[in-house]
Amino acid sequence: FNLLKALSSAHEVTFLSFALDDDPDKEDAIKAIGALVSRLETVSEPARYSKKNLFKGLYGSTPFSVLNYRSSKMESAVAALMKEGFDAVHCSTLQMAQYVLPYEGLTRVIDLPNVESSIMKRFSETVKDPFKKIYASLTAKKLKAYEVENLKSFNACLTVSDEDGYTLRADGIESFTVDNGVDTSYFAYEEEGRKEGSLLYTGLMSYHANDDAVKYYVAEILPFIKKNYAKASFIVAGKGPSGDLKLLGEREGVTVTGEVPDMRPYLHEASVYVVPLRVGGGTRLKILEAMAFGIPVVSTSIGCEGLKVSNGEDILIADSPQEFADAVVRLLKDPELCNKLRVRARALVDAHYGWDVIGAKLLTLYETISKELK
Repeated sequence: FNLLKALSSAHEVTFLSFALDDDPDKEDAIKAIGALVSRLETVSEPARYSKKNLFKGLYGSTPFSVLNYRSSKMESAVAALMKEGFDAVHCSTLQMAQYVLPYEGLTRVIDLPNVESSIMKRFSETVKDPFKKIYASLTAKKLKAYEVENLKSFNACLTVSDEDGYTLRADGIESFTVDNGVDTSYFAYEEEGRKEGSLLYTGLMSYHANDDAVKYYVAEILPFIKKNYAKASFIVAGKGPSGDLKLLGEREGVTVTGEVPDMRPYLHEASVYVVPLRVGGGTRLKILEAMAFGIPVVSTSIGCEGLKVSNGEDILIADSPQEFADAVVRLLKDPELCNKLRVRARALVDAHYGWDVIGAKLLTLYETISKELK
């Protein structure tokens, strides 16, 4: 949304996207995005996770995560628009690259929130179910081959972190970093109103990395915290928790909210924001939101990967369950350290991760690409 804001401020933008027909927020989203762009069109999102595509993903060369978003309706919509003529196509996510690849002779930019093959490889290394482990390992290899084969045809690949850029460049793919950002006015800095011992984790809980993080945290980290800080409570806020996560929410001291209309009240009360991720890629918007709001953050190395953070200065980083728990307890008992982290974290966000800074960077990149092609 914020990248669209930047692009629309300087260019005429046509926006084409999948949309869920039964999404209660669909019309509001169309209204908000439509106010930014010159033209907006949507295509019904295809049914995902079909047995047919699972089978193709296992035995074919195309990764399942790409097949999951294959749609003849989207192909037709793209073909119709291409007849009108555009100077550039800005493609969001690897899954959508399949619709842009056939069209040469115009500037093609792809925006990658993460490197899909890296995420899948990490998932294959942590998941316990043997079938999922094998399937994820095969998918990771297919994603890597798909990335290497197809991303080189884009004029620019945008990553949200230098680390993701290094990964792509190691495969001979040119990339540029355009960071994730945060709305610093919406997530306004607050120091007051914290609830003692309140630990918070947010995100789309149907995403496998978040599901794994919560299960890992409750099973292996929270018991250490409770042992040393009995008043500690853990809140998991976000859409789509699995049945397993809902069961965890029945435990004493653990709350699983499901979808909430506004995350800010939960951020307002949190004493510490925890990011126990073991799987992931790109950078975490959730950390930037917590930092903007003035909540001290404890994260794994993977959780804060790609962000310009410094352990002990604007965040605490810990990877083993005991070290993670110790870091959380330390913050719960040391208000001076909390204040130091929150002030420096907010300063970091203002300097590097405001959308005005990032939007300007994106526009400059387009200007550079345009000059190089002339």
